[in-house]
Amino acid sequence: MTPRRNADDTALEIAFADEPFPPFLEETDEALRDVAVADERKVGAREIHGHSLWQTGHRYFGWDVVCVHSWLLFCGADCLMDSADLLPEFALIPSGEFVMGADDADEDERPAHRVQLDDFLVAVHPVTNAEYARFVGETGYRAPAIYELPLVVTAGGAERENTFRSAGQPYVWIDSEPPANRLDHPVTLVRWDDAVAYCAWLSAASGKPVRLPTEAEWEKAARGGLEGKRYPWGDNLERNLANFLVDPSLKDSQGTTRCRTYPANAYGLFDMSGNVWEWVYDWHSPSYYAASPYKAPAGPREGTLRVLRGGSWLSADMRMLSCSHRHKVPPDTYSYGIGFRIAADV
Repeated sequence: MTPRRNADDTALEIAFADEPFPPFLEETDEALRDVAVADERKVGAREIHGHSLWQTGHRYFGWDVVCVHSWLLFCGADCLMDSADLLPEFALIPSGEFVMGADDADEDERPAHRVQLDDFLVAVHPVTNAEYARFVGETGYRAPAIYELPLVVTAGGAERENTFRSAGQPYVWIDSEPPANRLDHPVTLVRWDDAVAYCAWLSAASGKPVRLPTEAEWEKAARGGLEGKRYPWGDNLERNLANFLVDPSLKDSQGTTRCRTYPANAYGLFDMSGNVWEWVYDWHSPSYYAASPYKAPAGPREGTLRVLRGGSWLSADMRMLSCSHRHKVPPDTYSYGIGFRIAADV
């Protein structure tokens, strides 16, 4: 999926000519062939880019990190809670070198290259509905639901919009309460900015700075210390190792599963492949790997597409479940197959 701007820079065109279904639909090689054009809803670096989110988020996203910031200013020190009660279980990912990418994969996963990272922490599972509910309850941040439709949905017309609304209903929160039967499932229906807002709240409320992992951190964590392997456990993909779409015809009867249902990798991390796609910090660039820094790469300084990692319960294309796969989408994307996990410095 290659972003490009027209001559007068008034439209962002996302071509799906070679891209599988978006992450909220069947993710197979039966690709949708269409073009989404965002004219007055540009989703580039000028709207949301790193630290400017505090200032620009309210104008572009409505209920967003600005609300969290205001809540923190209003509550002050009284909002600080026992960090042991708020923070998830973390795994320590040791410092060292690893090979990022894959030479036998998609073009933006090449070339495979060596990357050096310091020690860091990553949550052993994605943020759950129960964990996200505390954030919503404490701040009044809008609960996961189907609001304004993202570009990857509206690009497909009325049929795709109806499919999205219908399939998303089991994941919609009612009166700011998550689905009772999914409390220990990964939270879904969250945008990149929602994940960043959660990290901002948890950082202030717990006293420990947390954030989204970078792409490099996510991939090193997913590989679990294995080098040159396709998946977090090795080269073979079996149904008992991850939650993915074995048979696309059964999609309507499938869904997210409880965190820790499937085996952890060697670092003790669950759901690094399947269950939900996970937001990472980086902007996407198809050529970034060719010039990536060796030490702690954090992605391009700006861009128009964000990166999701890991595949989901909707993934029928096995490539999407690999440690190296990079799924790129506009930042306004959300679905019932997208969540996130948090990371922190040691």
